[in-house]
Amino acid sequence: MHATGGQDGISILFSAPEVDKAAQKPFADNLTVAIQSTTQSLDGLIAETKQKYPSYLANYKVVTDQSIATGDGRPAHLLGGTYDVEGTGSLENIQLTVAANGKAYTVTFTSPAASFESYHEQIQAVLASFSLS
Repeated sequence: MHATGGQDGISILFSAPEVDKAAQKPFADNLTVAIQSTTQSLDGLIAETKQKYPSYLANYKVVTDQSIATGDGRPAHLLGGTYDVEGTGSLENIQLTVAANGKAYTVTFTSPAASFESYHEQIQAVLASFSLS
């Protein structure tokens, strides 16, 4: 775990201890937690994300898009996609976003697309456990 001091909007970064060899160049699978102030609703945050990702993530395609509830019953949204990074190859991510008390909480897991499915159960368990209480 690494505190990032808010670099790139990320509050905490959890990185795999070894690189994922499914990528074209070394890539550390990672889980990030971003906490940012917002006045937007959850729906507004998700709409904005779906609009902006294709503009800076090459070949971005949504593969998961569903409303859920957090472990403490708060409304949340899962948004996942695939995209290409030059030199690294195809990546896939899944994000859990919650809007509460003037803040947006986004938990994101990212790995090479070729190995993403092997983490499915563990990541689903981590995201399902997210709670603000």
